[in-house]
Amino acid sequence: IANAATGDKSKVYTQSVFQDGAVVGGRDTDAMRVAASYKFDLLKLTASLQSVEMGSAAVTKQEKGTEFDLIATAKIAQYVDLTGMYIHQDVDNRQATGKVVDAIRLIASVKF
Repeated sequence: IANAATGDKSKVYTQSVFQDGAVVGGRDTDAMRVAASYKFDLLKLTASLQSVEMGSAAVTKQEKGTEFDLIATAKIAQYVDLTGMYIHQDVDNRQATGKVVDAIRLIASVKF
């Protein structure tokens, strides 16, 4: 289900920013994602919560993981868009104690 060239991003609707196609598309994996968005005048705000549980047939080391994403998108000029993301990921691994990641991602894009 993951992109064959990169091994990650896909069109699977249960993927999130960090827990993407390679995670939710693995064998023996149960994934759920709930999202809501609201559009203000100049800003679109989206929040999503994802839960993934991988069984014994999974290819990766991840066993359970949750991710919360808060994404704000704004068009600031005719050809310029800004996107800001807050990502909170909590993963329990089979072979390690797990990890908790808090990340901020800022993206500016120009259409040409």
